[in-house]
Amino acid sequence: VWKKYLDQFKNPLILLLLGSALVSVLTKEYEDAVSIATAVLIVVTVAFIQHV
Repeated sequence: VWKKYLDQFKNPLILLLLGSALVSVLTKEYEDAVSIATAVLIVVTVAFIQHV
């Protein structure tokens, strides 16, 4: 089950968003980083639930 959940993170758009969250952390824009990471977790979780 966890493998299927983690496979959702292989989506190029998800990787792009995670990269932008990382850039936000590096530029000390922590609120933006948390917002992006939260959005990614929501999208990945919804996609996983729909897939299962």
